[in-house]
Amino acid sequence: MSKGGDLTACDKHGWSVLQYAVRYAPIPTIEHLIDDLGCDLRHKERKGWNCLHLAARNGQPEKARLLLEKGIDVNETQDQGQKILLILKVNYNSFNFKRLECSSPGSSLRPAGYN
Repeated sequence: MSKGGDLTACDKHGWSVLQYAVRYAPIPTIEHLIDDLGCDLRHKERKGWNCLHLAARNGQPEKARLLLEKGIDVNETQDQGQKILLILKVNYNSFNFKRLECSSPGSSLRPAGYN
């Protein structure tokens, strides 16, 4: 990226460099993209899915935790108005939500209105 790469560029599916990193790269690469290069956590691909969707859908709770610690909003909705974690709980029951706990005291991963 030091040679002038465009961090806002997306592929034909709307995936950003950060979304590819969440899907395929190790955590230090993701941290570098967010902390040092300022990649946008809130970017959504064409279907309205962001980085947290990808981490959870692919069974990567450590990456999901990192994204939460970096400030991604668990109550953000996708294009059809559904909240992220509720969609994941319904569609991806195999994701281990118990492993995805914030280290901040008093924080909760349950979206508002989730029982």
